[in-house]
Amino acid sequence: ILYEKNRYKEALNEFKVYVKRYPQDEKRDAAEFMIEACQRPPPAVKERRPSFKKAKAENVRVLLATGLQAIRLDSTSMFEVRDGYGKNISEKVQSAILTISGGNIRLDGKSISHDRLVIVSTEGQWLNLNGTPYRGDLRIAKSARGDMDVINVLDVEAYLCGVVPKEMSPQWPLEALKAQAVAARTYVLYQKEKGKDRDYDVIATTASQVYGGAGVESPMSNQAVDETKGMVLLYEGQLALTYFHANSGGMTEEARRVWNADVPYLKAVRDDYSVKAPGCSWKLSLNIDKIRVALNRKGLDVGQIEKLM
Repeated sequence: ILYEKNRYKEALNEFKVYVKRYPQDEKRDAAEFMIEACQRPPPAVKERRPSFKKAKAENVRVLLATGLQAIRLDSTSMFEVRDGYGKNISEKVQSAILTISGGNIRLDGKSISHDRLVIVSTEGQWLNLNGTPYRGDLRIAKSARGDMDVINVLDVEAYLCGVVPKEMSPQWPLEALKAQAVAARTYVLYQKEKGKDRDYDVIATTASQVYGGAGVESPMSNQAVDETKGMVLLYEGQLALTYFHANSGGMTEEARRVWNADVPYLKAVRDDYSVKAPGCSWKLSLNIDKIRVALNRKGLDVGQIEKLM
């Protein structure tokens, strides 16, 4: 409501309080989007289409897994286990087991007095986390829950090589893969820019965009990443919010109807391609009582539902 009344500073404070109070809530992403919208109110200028630019090379932090009690690490080359300050805490090894017990992380059964670790390949080879290969470094952190979180830190372009073939078939035409690479690059850099207060920028699932690590890379999708290196979409000189989907059902929705924040380039448009794709239509059956309870939970006291039209 505050946002709709153009009281952006007040709305910004409310959304920040919400995110701080409910950091794991399912609507956190929507709240963070609204924070971004409040910080960049709709411009009172003539609408323009997004434009391209080349972004500088930088790293991205990808949350791979949470809630782990045991982690198996190995590599085809030697790697180092360092503390959060970059100091080595073990000899170079090719494999290691991390567990957590009694509130402490254990390295190959030996308790260590560190809550944060960095796994670094000494020869630039892939690091395997529980059998899955990844480029870059791995950060292991003890969580407040008493288990371990794993974050992959790597170059954005290398990250995209593990994203594009998971979000689009690498057998599709090269130009389609290049478009996907630009959208995915813009999305991750947008999230990185607004997530500086977090330990990670994106999640390796559909909560952000799907990332499969080095093992899913394909020559065609890698070529698409290489040929669009650094290319991103801008609107009004800022990174665009490039949401994408597998199937729209034939029609997209305007951003203001989803988040109450107008994004000039996210408009409702027909999508005839989705209508021809698998999964375009689906059915969900709900009885009247379930609908009434769901509405009541949202603060809409509708009473007894007699009929739906």
